[in-house]
Amino acid sequence: MRIGMFYGLFAIMAAATGVTAGAIAQEYPTRPIRVITTAGAGGTSDIFMRALGESLQKRLGQPFIMEARPGGSFNIGARVRWASSSSA
Repeated sequence: MRIGMFYGLFAIMAAATGVTAGAIAQEYPTRPIRVITTAGAGGTSDIFMRALGESLQKRLGQPFIMEARPGGSFNIGARVRWASSSSA
């Protein structure tokens, strides 16, 4: 039974590797990158993420859109992320 599980896991890993190989070949990122922070605007983490976004923007050549969504014990920011599509 363990051998069957091993082969099943190996097949899943091989399939995942084949799927991601095509994705690596294309230019990334192809559109602006959206960053959602669950801390308030002007806080330490917001300032850190904006500085990080600026340096990554220069390196990757794509704009970073920073959104501060504080409150609700981080639930508001998490809900915004889950409501958006994974490709956005």
